[in-house]
Amino acid sequence: MERVWHGHYDAGVPKEIEYPQIPADRLLKNAARDYPKREALWFGAMAGGRLMEAALCYWEPDALTDSFAKGLEAMGVRKGDRVAVMLPNCPQFVIAAHAVWRLGAVRAGVPNT
Repeated sequence: MERVWHGHYDAGVPKEIEYPQIPADRLLKNAARDYPKREALWFGAMAGGRLMEAALCYWEPDALTDSFAKGLEAMGVRKGDRVAVMLPNCPQFVIAAHAVWRLGAVRAGVPNT
């Protein structure tokens, strides 16, 4: 079905994408395995009047996700549980969301804004 916005897509941009039938967290795990040293997250913040910028390679958020998932599991979070993640756009949000998904739990809360 042709949508009005399709006419604004650049040449070569597909109108539909087939997504793999795997859990969302598997995308991070696969990227960490296949591209461990490629940058995955870029972020910056003002600190003392200076812009501090940094990046994390795929292996880093994957390892931090494993660690946070273990902490959630130790707190009793199990598959199917709902977990509120209330964070702004930051690396911690990505890590927390993936940790919840890694356990098979459901991320609940305010949408990532």
